[in-house]
Amino acid sequence: MVNEDSGRVIYARRLFTGRSPVAEVRGFTLIELLVVIAIIASLAAILFPVFARARETARQTKCLQTVRQITQAFLMYAGDYKETLPGLQAFHLTTVTHENVTTGQFDGVITRYLTTKVMVMCPSCPPKYQNWYKNQFGTDLKWTYAVNGYTTWAGCRVPDYEKARTTGMKLSMFANPSSVVHVVDQAVGKIEEGSDPACTQINNERFQGTDASTTRHNGRACVSFLDGHAGTVPGGVTWNDGKYPDGRYIFRGQPGTSDEFPCP
Repeated sequence: MVNEDSGRVIYARRLFTGRSPVAEVRGFTLIELLVVIAIIASLAAILFPVFARARETARQTKCLQTVRQITQAFLMYAGDYKETLPGLQAFHLTTVTHENVTTGQFDGVITRYLTTKVMVMCPSCPPKYQNWYKNQFGTDLKWTYAVNGYTTWAGCRVPDYEKARTTGMKLSMFANPSSVVHVVDQAVGKIEEGSDPACTQINNERFQGTDASTTRHNGRACVSFLDGHAGTVPGGVTWNDGKYPDGRYIFRGQPGTSDEFPCP
């Protein structure tokens, strides 16, 4: 209940201010707005890197799936041809042009063993790398994946590059296939952050010599192994010199051991 005196007070306030005290609305002060903006900026600074890492993790997963699929296609081919892997030409024909790859038109013999369209460009390879490559070498960047030369006749004590192109090696030549890298996601070239400055241009189906592993996945490179599984290895290291922390060579056999060369 509103008594007579309080009614007079309300009426007097409305008379002198022109507004009803019940309808009076208070806005934000400048200090309050600045505090809200600061909170939003802080949350953005925390969340944006989290989202970026999540996006890169998804891309790395896709990259791992791709290299695994390529190696499994090689292994299925070997299962049909007396445990003999296909030559590098099989992979080259599969990835001969980026246009064919994006439309799913494959010509390589391993194509029949791929259940889905396999992209041979790493999903984390940014346009600036592709533009740099075209400006540097006058041709489009076609793929970032390559077959480890150690798993071909090019990795023998006496390399046979022509034979490596047309004929594959028998799986029995590798005593421990689970530790032998087969497909490598390689660095685009000197433009790539953290890559070895000695790394050469790519668009070559064979990973060997001064070719270097990529650093696109948080400093590491996606690879698949000759038993069909996939994982990551240190990035920014060349085929010649790349080593694990324990001193083992990543991409080739340990010098001075029976594994130095897969064939005489």
